[in-house]
Amino acid sequence: MANTDSVSAGYTSNHANAYEENVLNFKTENSKLRTGISQQLSAPSKPYAKGKLLPFTTTFGEITEHLRENMEEA
Repeated sequence: MANTDSVSAGYTSNHANAYEENVLNFKTENSKLRTGISQQLSAPSKPYAKGKLLPFTTTFGEITEHLRENMEEA
């Protein structure tokens, strides 16, 4: 019985650690995207100069990719 309890505790601990890591990764990615968005808004001439104006019908995924590309270039 003790062995089962230790396996269960180990699983729970690993699961909690994985969850915390996922939350941290999400917060980090979210922060990067927010930074990218604020940079885009504070310097609106930058995308126009590069010819990267996004159309109104752009999906969220396309906007995310656009922001990532611009953050990599910066």
